[in-house]
Amino acid sequence: MNKGLARPADILLYRVTPRSGIVAKIIAIAQIIRSEGRGPYIYSHVSIVANNTDYQIEAAWPKVRKSKIDWTNPGLELRRLPDLQAHRAALILIEAESSMGEWYNIGDMFFGLFQIPHAKICTKLVAVCAAKAGYWLGRDAGAFLSPDELADDSQLGAVV
Repeated sequence: MNKGLARPADILLYRVTPRSGIVAKIIAIAQIIRSEGRGPYIYSHVSIVANNTDYQIEAAWPKVRKSKIDWTNPGLELRRLPDLQAHRAALILIEAESSMGEWYNIGDMFFGLFQIPHAKICTKLVAVCAAKAGYWLGRDAGAFLSPDELADDSQLGAVV
């Protein structure tokens, strides 16, 4: 992946590969069982590229955080929302940064069977932040959204 193509507020999707950890593989199995993956790949995680494109903002156990991007990861895909101008990217990043420190919603990992207020999983973080800039990803803001469903959203264009 060419990190030079990344822009702030781009979306990173993580494909499940043989290198992926056990949690990623469990997420993949769950998505297969739920018949959510319609594309050629199965995804286990999604995040937002930060202002410094060496970093991402992600919802990962135990809290929403900023972490370094491993641009050598062969399962990494860079996607961009349409017409992502600076003011829209700023809205996404303001929301993402304001979410930092929120708890990871372990209840959503069980397909939304129980909810924890003010907590997010990776897909919910991306969907909520995108909505602040006028992008509606997935089914609806309150529904459980898997990484595969997010990857299938036609608004997310691949950055080559």
